[in-house]
Amino acid sequence: MRRSSDARQADYRAGFGVDFGRRLLKAILVEDSFEGVVVRAAATSPVSPGCFMGDVIGERKKVAALLKSLCASQGILPRRGRFSVPTSALNLRWVDLPPVDDVDLQDVAAFQARRYFPSAEGGSYQTLTRLTGASEGDAAHYLLVSAPKDVVDSRALVMEAAGIEPVAADIEPLCVLRALQGLFSHGGVFWRNQSLTFVEMGSHSTQMYVVRDMALRFVRAIPIGGRNVALKVAEHRGCTEAQAADWVEGPTSAITIDGMLRVGPDGERQELSVDSVLAPMIREIHRLLIYYRSLFPERSYAGILDRVYLCGGMASLRGMEQVLAHQLGVSIHLVNPFSQALAKFNINAFESVSHREHAFTGTMGLATADLMDAPLGEGAIYSDSSDFLWTRPA
Repeated sequence: MRRSSDARQADYRAGFGVDFGRRLLKAILVEDSFEGVVVRAAATSPVSPGCFMGDVIGERKKVAALLKSLCASQGILPRRGRFSVPTSALNLRWVDLPPVDDVDLQDVAAFQARRYFPSAEGGSYQTLTRLTGASEGDAAHYLLVSAPKDVVDSRALVMEAAGIEPVAADIEPLCVLRALQGLFSHGGVFWRNQSLTFVEMGSHSTQMYVVRDMALRFVRAIPIGGRNVALKVAEHRGCTEAQAADWVEGPTSAITIDGMLRVGPDGERQELSVDSVLAPMIREIHRLLIYYRSLFPERSYAGILDRVYLCGGMASLRGMEQVLAHQLGVSIHLVNPFSQALAKFNINAFESVSHREHAFTGTMGLATADLMDAPLGEGAIYSDSSDFLWTRPA
């Protein structure tokens, strides 16, 4: 999976990213200018039920048509772009290896994947991302990633069918980390070796990421997300799951610290308890925080149990940060991926983004990938090894 350096440099001042969510398709187009990063288009559109088979896009023609329509609504015709691979589809492992040359990286990744993920052999793509440097003769810290080919290829084929060249696939955790890099790149905000915790609340799952020195060190996926809340609302209101999800994501919906959700169309809003849905997810987040602290007790003072940064679609539900803060006993900070960019888009984009900025975190990381020259943090390395570089097989 390779492409020429000329292809990578052709659009270095612009970037387009697509997040193929099971419920929502999201896309962002950004440009680099003298004003900084400029968002030229941002949009989201519901995905019809049945388009996905697990993490694989089954109805590729339908999703490709949806992507083309979404781009047309924004008045854009992107020639190439990136897409993300969901955390739920990935095999991840942190390994210590002697420093690997770029020319040998793919062979070493394939060898290590056969060692640690033998069941995935032959049906997966592999890559190694170097997280820390090493002095001569010492080992370096790498993230080994294996992703199913059918998951990656189904997304690439959808982009091709929509007339967009798929140049790379990024793993979801690194997309989120890249989007948030600008928020934490100013000197003096955090001290060296501090651990930062990010929670991304998506539709079908919730991801927890821990980074240190802005390098990814810990990833866990919890199979509970906004869909579980929507199903609870649908059962209570006697409506479809899609209707319930729209209500939950609406700007007037809110949740209290005791788990009471106020939701429904204008004039018909009702309250129901969703504590039974959220409680298992919150308990698991708390358990993972404690577990990570046990791995690095000498660094436990460094913020791992003091603050959590929240993003993802469910983060837009009013009151969610207060719920998590109350239940976890930590400080919760909402992150807005657009806060470090200048928005110059049309009214359709504004309506897509309004009240759901947090859902675009990973998509923003995709779109800005080719605009970034700097590594992901002190000691971290960002290069082609962070991506699955995709081309159609001959």
